[in-house]
Amino acid sequence: ADVTEQKRRERKLRETSATLEAILENLPPGVLVEDADRTIVAANQGFCDVFGISASPDDLEGTDCAEAAGKVASQFEKPDRFADRAEKLLEKGAPVEREELRLADGRVLERDFVPYTLAGEEAALRLFRDVTERKRREQELREGRQKLREEKKRIQAITENVSDGIYRSAAEEGIVYANQAFIEMFGYRDLEELKAAESKALYADLAQRETLIEKETEEGRLDREEVQFRRKDGTTFVGLLSSQQVEGEDQEKVYFDGAVTDITERKRHEEKLERRQRNIEALYEMTRSLLRAESREAVCDRIHGVLRRVFDYDPVNVGFLEEGAVRSARTDRSGDVEALAPRPADGNSIAAQVLRNGETTVVTDLDSSEND
Repeated sequence: ADVTEQKRRERKLRETSATLEAILENLPPGVLVEDADRTIVAANQGFCDVFGISASPDDLEGTDCAEAAGKVASQFEKPDRFADRAEKLLEKGAPVEREELRLADGRVLERDFVPYTLAGEEAALRLFRDVTERKRREQELREGRQKLREEKKRIQAITENVSDGIYRSAAEEGIVYANQAFIEMFGYRDLEELKAAESKALYADLAQRETLIEKETEEGRLDREEVQFRRKDGTTFVGLLSSQQVEGEDQEKVYFDGAVTDITERKRHEEKLERRQRNIEALYEMTRSLLRAESREAVCDRIHGVLRRVFDYDPVNVGFLEEGAVRSARTDRSGDVEALAPRPADGNSIAAQVLRNGETTVVTDLDSSEND
C-alpha cells in the first residue's frame, strides 16, 4: 500500500512538473528561474528569443546566471547598469514589477523580479517582456493628444480673434462653446451666462428657429441663412447663420459648429442704396413727364410734387433759363427762406451744371458747389 501511494505521488509530481514546464514554455514573456547559487534552474524559448540567444532553454539549465547576464548586458544602452541592477535585486530580495529596460537597438523591455523560496533557500524568477510596440503606440497616443491640445488652442486663438460669432451647440445641451465675439454679439456677460440662457432666447422669430432646426437636422448644415436674432436686452439684429453637423470625439454625440455674422449695418446700407435708387428712378420719370407739361405752372407743379413725395424736400425752388441766367419761377417757402437770386447759366452753381450736362443730376455734397 505504501509503495502504491508513493508511485501515485511520483506520477502526480511528474504530471505537475510536465504541466509547469508546458506553462513555462508557452508563457509570452521571457522567463528565467535561478536558485540561491545563481544557477539557472529553468528558462523558456521566450527568454532566448528576447535576447537572441542561439542556445536552447535546456542548454541554459545548470549554467551560471551571472555569466549569462554578462553576455546579454552588451545589448543594453547601459550594460554596466544592467549587470549591477541584477545583483542589487537579489540583495534586496523585494519584488519588482514592470521595470523598464532600454536596449541599444531601440527596443524596450519590462522586467519583473519575483523572489521565492526553493527547498528552504532564496531563489528568484525573472520575466522579460518586449513592450517596444506598446511603448510606440503609447508614445503616438501621447503625441496625438498633445497635437490635439495644441490644435484646440490654435483654433481657440483663431476663433477668439475673429469678428464673427463662432459657437458649438448640441441638441440636448444647447450652446456648449462660443467665442468672445458671439458672447458680445448677443449681449451676454460671459459664456456661463450665455449657456444658462435658453437657445430660443437668441431668436426673434421662434417659428423661423423651428424651420432652421428642421433644415439643419435633415441636411446636416445651414448655409448663410438670414436670421433675425435677439440680444439679451431684447433688441434685435440681422445675422447670416452657417453651421455644419459634426461628430464628437466619442462618435456618440452630434454637435453643430456654426458662425453668425452680424449684417445689420450692411442691411441698412443696402436699404439706403435701394431708397436712393428708387428716388433716382422717380427723378428720371419726372424728367420724362416734364416733356409732356403744357405750361410753366404745370412744370412747377410736377417738380414740386415729385420732390416732396420722393425726397420730402421743403422748400423747393424751380427756375427757368431766361436771358442767360437761371431765374426762380416758383418758391415754396419754409420759415425765412427767400426766393433765390438769378444765377448765371455759365457759372458754377448746381443749376448751371445741370444745364450744361443736359440731364437730371443728384448732388449729395453741396460744399463743392455754389449754393442753390
